[in-house]
Amino acid sequence: MNIVIAGNYGADNIGDEMILEGILEKLRTFAPKAKITVFSGSPKETEERHNVHSVEKFPSGIKSWAKNIFKLNNPTKKAVKNCDFFIFGGGGLFGSLTFRANIIWGIQGFMAMFYKKPVLICGQSIGPIKGRVSKFIVKNLFKKAKIIIVRDRESKKRLKKMRINRKVYLMPDMAFRIREPKGAKPRKKTIIVALRQMEGLSQEFKNNIYKFLNWMIKEEDWEIKFINFQNGDRGDSTLHKEIIEMIHDKKKVKYIDKISNNEELFEHFLEAKCVLGMRLHSIITAIKTRTPFIAINYAPKVKGFLNYAKLNDYVLDPEELTSGGIFKHFTEIEKNEKRFVNEMDKYNKDAFRKHLEIEEKFKDLVASLVSPQSH
Repeated sequence: MNIVIAGNYGADNIGDEMILEGILEKLRTFAPKAKITVFSGSPKETEERHNVHSVEKFPSGIKSWAKNIFKLNNPTKKAVKNCDFFIFGGGGLFGSLTFRANIIWGIQGFMAMFYKKPVLICGQSIGPIKGRVSKFIVKNLFKKAKIIIVRDRESKKRLKKMRINRKVYLMPDMAFRIREPKGAKPRKKTIIVALRQMEGLSQEFKNNIYKFLNWMIKEEDWEIKFINFQNGDRGDSTLHKEIIEMIHDKKKVKYIDKISNNEELFEHFLEAKCVLGMRLHSIITAIKTRTPFIAINYAPKVKGFLNYAKLNDYVLDPEELTSGGIFKHFTEIEKNEKRFVNEMDKYNKDAFRKHLEIEEKFKDLVASLVSPQSH
């Protein structure tokens, strides 16, 4: 059995690497002998991190497309031509914050369909779809997909509104398929901060984060640990460093530039007592490690996920994002910590059980799509 997986991998994003690990965990449970190829922005890094074969994704620019797509030995084209099915890995690939993203992922999916390969859409969040081109891409890909699995109810509603009248399965983010972190550690008075660099972030936003963190250090004697969930050109480092510069007592501040693997990530979270997270997968990691969190709702997928998980008491909308608003949520967490941890524990168990249920449907579909000799 030959499988191709496409997603935002090899892009220096912790969340996307967690998603890929969850998909690989799923596939290796019922197809341990399958040959898996992952499309990646950095194939070498993907191979080293996940022990899987990897090639560049199809180019999206006109020049790079013309230069590479017609090569007879193009490894990306070869991987698709030889695969039994093509998986769109989880994440917010469609209806995202940029129009270009819809083009990039549309090209990957349409090339799979050009070679008549079954497309399986697994663990997506569908943001608001704007513009005719983006709507055309999403409608055509999703209508022709063999299975559609989304990770929140809002995505399911958006697809229905677009008249994609197909059975759509609901399943928690693929990161919940990763094996549970083991070993309890003493929690320190540490808050992990994982913000997202975005255009248009106001100085007021930064000031409010700084005021809250400064209060945590000065009045509560907490340590602040900034962790980049995205590196590279679109990385979080600029925003994190800007806020660090504003903090008075820098001895109580740690900055983690790059995380090598999930084990290292879990270790940081297991030692902390709270998370202030803007990045979705900082919240997911908090839930997996039972670390109380305050979520900043910067995009529909954040609140959509927390509504689905029934953990939406702990999310701040932009209008609530004042130093006082963050402080209010923090004091509520301290008062209700035990209940919060129990709610996260319950969701972890429910999420894993739901994964196993959908996995059976996924497994049956895969078996029907490939010939017996391909297994």
